[in-house]
Amino acid sequence: MNPLVNEMAPKFWKFTQQMLNDVEFYVKHGTTSATQIYPLLHAKFLDHPIFKKDLYNAIQKFKVEQKNTTKNDAVNLLYHLYDKK
Repeated sequence: MNPLVNEMAPKFWKFTQQMLNDVEFYVKHGTTSATQIYPLLHAKFLDHPIFKKDLYNAIQKFKVEQKNTTKNDAVNLLYHLYDKK
């Protein structure tokens, strides 16, 4: 068996649940750039290979979820005005 199997086999490329939780935290609290998140994940998960393509996909997944839940005063006012129309 190849000693580098954990770097070559695609099933080991996937983000763990803890990694996804960290990415979600970073995206929800303002750090949405892959260039900022990558070093943080790499420092925390040294033994796990992190591919930027997977990181981009995870960031996009959480960004889309975040866009649908936008609620603030301006949005509430706009909805209120639409209801009054």
